[in-house]
Amino acid sequence: MDDTSSDSLVGRDADLEILGRLMTSLSGGQGSSVFVTGAAGIGKTSLVRWMGEVVRAGGGKVLAGAAHPFERTRPLGPLTEALDIRRRSTDPRRAAVASLLSGDDGTRSQVTGPVTDVRYRGIEDIVDLLETESTDGPVLLVVEDLHWADSSTLAALRSVLHRLFREPLLFVGSLRPSPRSAELDQLLEEARVHGGHLLHLGSLSSAEVQEVARRQLGREPEPALAAELAKAGGNPLWVVEMVRALGPAAERDDDAGRTDQDGGGEGAQTGPGGGNARPRHAGGGGQGAAPGKWGGPARGSGAGGMAAGADPDRVDRRH
Repeated sequence: MDDTSSDSLVGRDADLEILGRLMTSLSGGQGSSVFVTGAAGIGKTSLVRWMGEVVRAGGGKVLAGAAHPFERTRPLGPLTEALDIRRRSTDPRRAAVASLLSGDDGTRSQVTGPVTDVRYRGIEDIVDLLETESTDGPVLLVVEDLHWADSSTLAALRSVLHRLFREPLLFVGSLRPSPRSAELDQLLEEARVHGGHLLHLGSLSSAEVQEVARRQLGREPEPALAAELAKAGGNPLWVVEMVRALGPAAERDDDAGRTDQDGGGEGAQTGPGGGNARPRHAGGGGQGAAPGKWGGPARGSGAGGMAAGADPDRVDRRH
């Protein structure tokens, strides 16, 4: 499934409305922050990518990075990805930051030590770059999978929210309900203080699951497939994968059942071992997001304004 297709946004109307308002404010020069939380496969990336399309269509800039579970010791990795910070960058400022973070600039602090000094200077330089980017027009800053982010990235984002909340910069971060480090909780609190928003993505309803299947198939799902989709627990990714894997098999089963009722069939097609030829699929059990720190519904989409109160979900950029 294309994560930016309308299929992936089924059941998220309330969330789309809130995000749309934030992007309208961004185009008018007002920044903010929004955190999208939910279980793996629940559709966080779909919303984030939709936001990117809208901002680009309006002439804004999208800076996107992601945290990875095996790169938590790489300081500021998601932000260097978002800002395209490389030692061979044609931008001297970006090249200098890359050299600093890699230790190639030859400077060392006599007082605080190299690690603390590099962390502080790297954060300051990255925040300055983001401020420069936002002077040229609206900026959408995206960091996905914040639950994997290193402490330096989270500290930098706290600084961004504190220093740049009056700039035309909208920060959006995606995260699962767990794990949640103390540094991530501090970031969420900083966002709450500055009037950010928290969106909870929960399981799709039965009607929404059927709508996803209908859009994937281009027609109503067969009864056998519709029954199997109930085992997806309302998880959009699982629904799509099950439609792809089981759609043809379910159709054959229904055709065979109708033939049996007419008295002329021999039953469903069978596999090599005599059983029904049916691919394996994700099992049952809903995975709706648990309520977040600031409240919000446990099932279905919902939003809580903070002022008021390799990952299955993300297509890997390296694919």
